Amino acid sequence: MSDRPISAMEAVVEAGIDLAKSNLTKVRIIRQENGRTEFHILNLKKPFRGKPTESFDLKPSDIIYVPERFSWF
Repeated sequence: MSDRPISAMEAVVEAGIDLAKSNLTKVRIIRQENGRTEFHILNLKKPFRGKPTESFDLKPSDIIYVPERFSWF
């Protein structure tokens, strides 16, 4: 919970995820709006590398899913 508007990137940072094990190119936001479920896929790797991107502000009850990075080793 936040007392101010928060972006998806800020929420991921505040959650303390392990960036080395996370696939930041396919972060999913699941949102319930007007009785429908909406899915948004974000590439948060760009802002972590200092590249400008458009901010995605979260709404109450949004679910953020950060998949684990797949590796063979």
